[in-house]
Amino acid sequence: QMGELDKWTDATRMLDRDGLEPWAFTLAALGFGAPLMKFTGYKGSMLSMVGKSGLGKTAMGWWALSIWGNPEKLQMIQRDTQNATVARMALYNNLPLFIDEITNIKQEVLSDLAYQITQGRDKHTLTRNRQERSALTWATIGAASSNKSLVDILGGYKSDPSAEINRIFEYEFPAGIVFDGVSAYSMFMANYGVAGEVYAKYLVENQELHHDKLRQIQTMIERDANCKPEERFWAITAACALYGAAIAKKLGLYHVDLVRLRQWVIKAIHKMRGVKDDVVVDSPSWIGTFLSKYSANMLVVEDIGKGLYRPVLAPRGPLYIRKEIDSNILWVSRDLIKRELLAGSASYSKIKQELASGHALVSDNRKVVLGRGTEYASVAEICWVIKLDAPVLGQTAAQLLNKEGELHDKAKIFG
Repeated sequence: QMGELDKWTDATRMLDRDGLEPWAFTLAALGFGAPLMKFTGYKGSMLSMVGKSGLGKTAMGWWALSIWGNPEKLQMIQRDTQNATVARMALYNNLPLFIDEITNIKQEVLSDLAYQITQGRDKHTLTRNRQERSALTWATIGAASSNKSLVDILGGYKSDPSAEINRIFEYEFPAGIVFDGVSAYSMFMANYGVAGEVYAKYLVENQELHHDKLRQIQTMIERDANCKPEERFWAITAACALYGAAIAKKLGLYHVDLVRLRQWVIKAIHKMRGVKDDVVVDSPSWIGTFLSKYSANMLVVEDIGKGLYRPVLAPRGPLYIRKEIDSNILWVSRDLIKRELLAGSASYSKIKQELASGHALVSDNRKVVLGRGTEYASVAEICWVIKLDAPVLGQTAAQLLNKEGELHDKAKIFG
């Protein structure tokens, strides 16, 4: 501990201004919300603080850490190893973890980090005697600052990064907002560890209240933000932040308008949902991209009767897809679909379910000779049967038909 409590608490008044909600939320969620995670039944969540350099992301991360001690010694950096980060998270257990500046983090490392923080334990290992060693555990909120959206980074790594995105509460520090980071830095580097003693004492002495209070606030957030079940981490993170802020305000530690903060939280959840929808590829779009990628492996035929078909468009490589013009039906190699989804880390069952519920997928287990009735006939294989005229595939079907027309015209021109 160092300095005076009054100087630390009085400084929070600078955050009580329109436009500074991202700054105020960071202090509430990371500093006061992290120790409350253990009362939610969940093990953790992750904050992603995004914005250009010089806006105060690092300062707010340090300010939150200053509740509990010297922020310079408490923070982590991207160059710290994954094992060191896990060990520090387990050591802090219920206290906040802040990793400064991870803009250049590798995609797979970010994916692992999002899962690790929210799973609440390290991987199981064995001793030299091949006995299982107890895993390190925690229940907290971790935060990372970055110049680039972590959601965008994950979107470039997987076709369907929704599982990780649902665990990350991402928000932007907008440019053009005046925040006196220099004064804040001078204050919390001279006054740290003093607010945490007051806050922790209240948490310990009133443990019977926290679970129900958090649940009530979570329910309110889920209602006001129309949260889906998979967005529970967002609601839980917000509940910890708002309840932590309410306790801190009651104790005189935090001087920010909680009504304005709650309104900002609801808007932030709506914004995150829109960003996720932009990043995560939906099933019709995935099918459209897949068909475009393998358009050279498609056989387009028209029925000429007596079990025979005339190739309108011949494959220019291995045959994976068959389209019959008369029925507007696609037969697609199931093995190829599985391999593509696996390569893009997308969910086979999710894609299949969404297409089936949209009446586009007729069957996922039809044995078909893709080249039947033509010179391309070979052995039968298991295929998906897709109706291109299903409304859910409207745009995809239009793009495919346009693509076929272009290829057909080129075939006629070049013989």
